[in-house]
Amino acid sequence: MKNLTSLKDVYFYIEKKAHYINFDNHKIDDLFISLRNNFTQKGHKKISKYCQIEIDFFGFKFSNGKLESIFSQYNAEGVKINYPDIKKFTKEDFEYLLRRFNFTQNLYLKSWYGNILFFSNFNSSKIIEDTIEAYLEMYNNIPFDLISDNAKRMNNLKLEILENSFYLSQKSKYKLNFFKNEFLQILKIFDSSILYDPAIVILRLIYKNLKIFDIQDVEVALEKCW
Repeated sequence: MKNLTSLKDVYFYIEKKAHYINFDNHKIDDLFISLRNNFTQKGHKKISKYCQIEIDFFGFKFSNGKLESIFSQYNAEGVKINYPDIKKFTKEDFEYLLRRFNFTQNLYLKSWYGNILFFSNFNSSKIIEDTIEAYLEMYNNIPFDLISDNAKRMNNLKLEILENSFYLSQKSKYKLNFFKNEFLQILKIFDSSILYDPAIVILRLIYKNLKIFDIQDVEVALEKCW
């Protein structure tokens, strides 16, 4: 990888390279940390701030429809400290994130930025729908794998993408029926031991969202898995 010396360089690099399967957030962190340190030494506060915003945004994780911090503990006074903390982001920070969301054509970046915007005051239906579409395009690009040594990892990644987009769809109701049907379709191939873990995850998701799934859906899941 060539030396990346500007924000434009890093934007261009992750636009081409960021991918759900083989690119993790630590790599993005490293790029922006290096650039931030360089511009901090030079006194370029604005660029340093943009780098720090990116670092913070990629410090979140999504689980069961919630935005979680990678670091969380209580201090000596009993106050819970989270990093990153979405409550500490300013309107300008989210406006920057919105510009990045609108600019990028990278599915991984689009879904990541959009998922964070979902938990902000910028969670318009258009943003939610565009984020879901980015997730679904990634989902469709990863077939369920019943053969390779990497099958379990790939199948779990595919299901994670589907879960994240499903939780977003609950707010807007966008393609909600598609998700319900897709989860049940996955259960139909439950007889493969490789898909055992995804099937258990789906069952848990159904029972956590009984208001969304019909009772017939639950019966189908139970009949298939027991």
